[in-house]
Parts: sequence; C-alpha cells; structure tokens
Amino acid sequence: MTIERVAKIGRNVTIGDNVTIGDRAVIGPGVTIKEGVNLGAFSVVRMA
Repeated sequence: MTIERVAKIGRNVTIGDNVTIGDRAVIGPGVTIKEGVNLGAFSVVRMA
C-alpha cells in the first residue's frame, strides 16, 4: 500500500505495517501508526 504525495489522512485512521507514505504527507490527530511504517521527507505528524 502506497499513499501518494500530498496525501491527507483524517482523524481516527489506522495505518498498518509496512506502509509507505510519500513526501509532504499530512497526518491528523487520532492517527495510529504501527511498527514498520515509513514516513517520507517533509511529513507532518500531529498526534492528539
């Protein structure tokens, strides 16, 4: 599973293992990120 650039992920989203998220991904509050997730450059992670 690959999420493209400028991906916006909303609240209460669960992201599984081995997911690659591209550059400039914005991840909102309430997001659970599991082990093995690769966040690209310029990623913004805002945890509630």
